[in-house]
Amino acid sequence: GMPVWVPRKGELGGLSQINVEKAQKQGLVFKPRKETVQDTLNWYGKLSEARRKKLRAGISRDKESEVLTAWHTKMQS
Repeated sequence: GMPVWVPRKGELGGLSQINVEKAQKQGLVFKPRKETVQDTLNWYGKLSEARRKKLRAGISRDKESEVLTAWHTKMQS
């Protein structure tokens, strides 16, 4: 339900900790965050209203509340 939260172990373990140095040496460059955000907004603005309504991201308010409650409970332990 929260794909950006990658576990440290298991099949996806360490996915966000991959060293990209080799790719950078081969020419990989990262756009500035501001440019990426602007490009994303431009892309989104070109979508039809029907397509925009189909896009889904994040989690429901109920799930967010459940996760935050669990996190706060764990932090107080």
